Amino acid sequence: MEQYRVVISPAARQALEEHIDHIADNKLEPQSAQLWLQKALRAVESLAVFPNRFPIAPESRVSNDTIRMLIVDTSTFLYRLSEHDKAVYVTHFFHGGIPRPS
Repeated sequence: MEQYRVVISPAARQALEEHIDHIADNKLEPQSAQLWLQKALRAVESLAVFPNRFPIAPESRVSNDTIRMLIVDTSTFLYRLSEHDKAVYVTHFFHGGIPRPS
């Protein structure tokens, strides 16, 4: 079974951390925030195997790359696959009502 390296961009990581901080601080649920973070990171790491199993994102229409989306509850991770590098690059993270990149 072919494995890919999973790389989370600094921008996606920062957006994810901000979301976790929001859950922990504003909703006063730090334990829930950490549990959700673990769930999300497991899902992202699962992209190492069969990363093409998730749908193509609408953002692909304005990109030279095929962009796919991994949805975890009400949050979305956008990523692209590089066969050359054998890597999955997670480029964006956003939650629920946050506007998606265009």
